[in-house]
This record gives sequence, structure tokens and C-alpha cells, in this order.
Amino acid sequence: PTIKFKFTGPSFLSRKNLKKDFKKREHFTRIKPFESGIFFFSILGTIETFYLFFQKLKETPVFCVNQTCSIVLNSSFSEIFGIPLVFFGLFSYFLISFFTLERVIKAEKSSFFLHEKTTHWALVLFGSIDLYFIFILEWVLKTSCIYCLFSVFFSGSVLFLKTLAQT
Repeated sequence: PTIKFKFTGPSFLSRKNLKKDFKKREHFTRIKPFESGIFFFSILGTIETFYLFFQKLKETPVFCVNQTCSIVLNSSFSEIFGIPLVFFGLFSYFLISFFTLERVIKAEKSSFFLHEKTTHWALVLFGSIDLYFIFILEWVLKTSCIYCLFSVFFSGSVLFLKTLAQT
């Protein structure tokens, strides 16, 4: 009897696994710049809203050129159901930065099945709060707030990059 050896190589080198790995890398290289930008803007938003939330809890004025930011932060419009709006922004920015970091590190779609829906609803929350702030600033308080404008810019950038990443 003749013995034939057939070397197939390690299983991770199989054509099927290599194709799957290539698709992961292709997805990662396409999505990484957008996800990095989303992470960057969401971290900036987290830092900004954490500062505002901390100042709101301490009931101290925020650092601002003409103190209009403290007027906005301490107005009756800065809370919903007794919860400061800045808390919702902090929570949303934190969720987005956490899930984006998880996605960038794993180089694939997040294992957390609610990632896309969570990000979507966080962005809806961002947009709602931003529209609320702009309306209150322009038509009710008739003032400006640099932190509110930064928040609109950060959340708008996250929304724009998230839209680009999904196309």
C-alpha cells in the first residue's frame, strides 16, 4: 500500500478564511478614517459637556467671554423634567465615543447588535437638543453661547461623518 501525503496547510490559510479576512480589512480601511473622526469629535463633545455638567452641578459660572453661557446654562430652558440637558449630551457623546472606539479597535462591525440603532438614536437626540438650543438662544433668550455652538458643530460633524461612513 502506498501512503500519500496531502498538505493542506493551516486552516487559517484556507481560501474561505482569507476571503473573509480580506473583506474585514477592506471594510476597515474604508471605514477607519470616518470612525476616527467620529471618535475625535465625540471625545471633544464629551469633554465639553462634562465641563458644563460639572459646572451646572456646582452651580458656578462657566468660563465665557461675556457670561452669556452661564445665562443659558442656568436658564429655566436648560432642564427637561429636572434633568439638565447637558447630561443628555454627555451621555450621548459618551455612548458614541465608546461604540466607535470598540468598532475601531475590533476593525469590524461592533459585536454589540444595537450599535447602529444606539448611534442613530443618539444622533437624533443630538439633533433635537441642538435645534432646541438654537431656538431658545435666538428667539427666547436672544443671546449667544459659544459652548452651544461648539456642541452644534461637534454633533453636526459626528452626524456628517457617520453618514459618510454608512454610504
